Amino acid sequence: MDKALTLKGRLADPRHIELDEAVTGMTGRVEVVLRSVSGPAPALSTAARVSRARAFQADAPSQQSDSVDLLRADRER
Repeated sequence: MDKALTLKGRLADPRHIELDEAVTGMTGRVEVVLRSVSGPAPALSTAARVSRARAFQADAPSQQSDSVDLLRADRER
């Protein structure tokens, strides 16, 4: 394997894992290894949560919709 990432998260139920960080830049086959960690995950500060949300929003693709074009055309009439 060329790259390795260590991400932390929590097992929500047998089929869902909630990651603390987004996985970007990896495609193709991966191997997932789960192991328990001792104690609860440290709580994030409000500033850290806002920073993470902004980074996630910046990485998201821009919304593509014709509704904006429809509104503009309606206003021009």
